[in-house]
Amino acid sequence: PRPRSTLVERADLQVWLADALASRALVLLCAPAGYGKTTLLASAVARRPPTDALAWVSADVGDDLHRLLECALSALEPFDPPWKTAPEGLLAALGRGQDAVRREVAAEIINTLDACAVPHGLIVFEDVHRVDDPEFFRFLDQLIERRSPRWTLALTSRTEPPLALARLRATDDLAELRQAQLQFAREDARTLAAQCGLDTAAADLLFDRTLGWPAGLRIGIGALSGAPSGDAGAPRSEKRNFEATSTLETERALRTLERAMFDYLVAEVLEQLPGDLADFLLCASVLPELTADRCAAVTGHVDADRRLDDLERLGLFVEVLDSTTRTLRLHDLFRDALQQQLRLRQPERLAG
Repeated sequence: PRPRSTLVERADLQVWLADALASRALVLLCAPAGYGKTTLLASAVARRPPTDALAWVSADVGDDLHRLLECALSALEPFDPPWKTAPEGLLAALGRGQDAVRREVAAEIINTLDACAVPHGLIVFEDVHRVDDPEFFRFLDQLIERRSPRWTLALTSRTEPPLALARLRATDDLAELRQAQLQFAREDARTLAAQCGLDTAAADLLFDRTLGWPAGLRIGIGALSGAPSGDAGAPRSEKRNFEATSTLETERALRTLERAMFDYLVAEVLEQLPGDLADFLLCASVLPELTADRCAAVTGHVDADRRLDDLERLGLFVEVLDSTTRTLRLHDLFRDALQQQLRLRQPERLAG
């Protein structure tokens, strides 16, 4: 991935991630859209010694075990792995669909990587939430369980992948970064805003609205500074004094940037969900706090408890409250975006 022209250096996180990439079996960056998973991982990878091996594979919808493994093996070729069986033969064996054969393929890949003349190697699979082939994740479990300590697997995903994560946690072979660790601190927001010529007041306002959601901060800073939202642009010689802006102008600016944030949340989060879960989430957004009983009453979904399980597992901008009854609370910005869509799609729900 291309590095951003503006990047907030998060030294503690980078040090932690560098150590994890050098020592753990699996490094997992798992958070909703826009939390900077790829940016952070790419920055850490760029700092690794040039003698290390790297294979970076970005998953697409429809990719399966055969396609993803083919890409990974091709990416490793520059490091001259000493294959006993050519990669083409290994891939052909996978196509026979037999568990015993797949275990043999996994074993040969593990042995070949261990014999590869590199100090350390890293295989990255980006955006594995797009992969719905269970064989791919079963194969990854085999690779992780028996991999050489000189190799690490790293994954980015918007949802928790179906891997043996509990076992890896128990053996201290898993390093995880989730939404809570990936969100920006207030000082990070101020640093990013200052790079784009905005003052502390603007940074604080955006931070309070986004709660440190990196994509929301970038969209907001782009809107307030006049730079394109996808790239906040070069540093300005003078800061815009947000406090000196009139109340009317401030409100107009906020409405503009919130529309952009809402569009992102709808396109990258809501529209990516299965239809029944998206409908449940839209209807439940009228509630300030989500419990199974309240959601069942408001949405009409008798399986509301299972739907809350899905929301918690997906980490969809939700906070789990400390309560005797399982209670979730949606991120205010996400809840407002959902209610905007509910108003457009099912206005009778809000009227009721």
